[in-house]
Amino acid sequence: MKSGYRITLLVGVFAALVSLTMLSGTVAWALNEGDTAPSFRLPDLHGNGSFASDSLFAANGWSLLILWNTNCPDCMADVVKMGRHASRADSLPFHVVGIVNDDEKIGDARRLVKGTKLTFLNLWDASGSVAKAMSAGNLSFSCFLIDGKGVVHLVHYDHPESIDSIWTSALEIADAREAAETDDE
Repeated sequence: MKSGYRITLLVGVFAALVSLTMLSGTVAWALNEGDTAPSFRLPDLHGNGSFASDSLFAANGWSLLILWNTNCPDCMADVVKMGRHASRADSLPFHVVGIVNDDEKIGDARRLVKGTKLTFLNLWDASGSVAKAMSAGNLSFSCFLIDGKGVVHLVHYDHPESIDSIWTSALEIADAREAAETDDE
């Protein structure tokens, strides 16, 4: 009988903590704005090459990193939307890099990239280590805007409400930072 009360009490405390977190509108993730992104070295979707995060971030100034997998059809549609945004922009203040953290259905990811003609680089995180390091291991779609030094400036975990708003936020942040750097010169 006493163990039943303990379990009920634990469930009640857990529910209260979840409710408080939801009411405050914040969720504690391991990676936040201002943090340094974890470093990685990954091949492309076909297992070719070796792309290091520090080189990718430094070479391009700003990177919009998209972690995705094929477990969520809506999330795959969001990847395609990001691809449309990237292909329509003549000169972006950042480049887009996808990281597919899906080992079992990598063929589906390859077909999506080829079939929708995604023009941005997609890397393969077969072990899911990058997604885990960025606290997105079990999520099907997350985005991070990262500067050339590897500092995170925008974080969107799991099923974004609007791809358009993420895209607009990333453009505004990167443009504002570039303008500030130009003013400092």
